[in-house]
Amino acid sequence: MSTVRRAQSRLSLDRSVAGMMAATVVGYGLLAGEELTSHKAGMVTSLASYQSIVAALLVSTTVAKEFETGTIQWGLTQRLSRGAWLWWRTWPMLVFVALAGAGLGGVMAYVERHTPADMVAYLDRAQLVNGRWPLAVADIVLAAAIGILVGVTTRRVVPAAAISAAVVIALSYAASTGRGSLAPGLSVASAAWCIGAGEVLAAALVLALTARGLRRRDI
Repeated sequence: MSTVRRAQSRLSLDRSVAGMMAATVVGYGLLAGEELTSHKAGMVTSLASYQSIVAALLVSTTVAKEFETGTIQWGLTQRLSRGAWLWWRTWPMLVFVALAGAGLGGVMAYVERHTPADMVAYLDRAQLVNGRWPLAVADIVLAAAIGILVGVTTRRVVPAAAISAAVVIALSYAASTGRGSLAPGLSVASAAWCIGAGEVLAAALVLALTARGLRRRDI
């Protein structure tokens, strides 16, 4: 495959990730309209984790495809170290998913602002924390980092999809109830910021470990 065709292939994959992420934001926007007009609180919050699952699937399979098709060999001939290749290959997807998380966060903030108080009075602390917009960004960034790690580790598209989805689903399930007990001395807003910051730091650690492991492994 020529250099031009390889670059076009990469661009096509990255556009697919961007398109799917944009579609999730549009979908949540439509869902927000339905939630506010039908007076059914919690619809956007309860389904927000699906965006992270989609991101993990897209990112993990895209990275794994580079190994499965041998495209990484071409990347390493461009005088890139393994760590540099990983950054070169994944930063566009990280930007796309972060923007998608910000879009979902904007939808969540809008819904929170326009939902009558009596509709959210029955929500527990975990549900209130999960409904804060910073967590939408943090969740999807962490999911993408997990997807990159799984893609590099498995190096096969199907296993990468299965494992990354399973891990993110498990984390989402734990977060749906467990976040209520985190940072009990803080307000809901402050707790969301603290938890989100912790998730972003965890994502950075996952990416650093992925790059370190990739440098040590034979390609």
